[in-house]
Amino acid sequence: MRWILIIVLAIAAEFFVRFLTRNMKDKKKREKLLAFIWLAFGVVLIIVWLIGRFL
Repeated sequence: MRWILIIVLAIAAEFFVRFLTRNMKDKKKREKLLAFIWLAFGVVLIIVWLIGRFL
């Protein structure tokens, strides 16, 4: 159940960022920003998993 909530929050965050950056002229910069957000989200998930596993 927790993973479903995390996935839904990630998708909602991406839609929110896409909404905020919809008028950006540079599409490449926009896609880099979205990729960075997904990377950061993955890193946070791994850190949370490691903390939960080893503590």
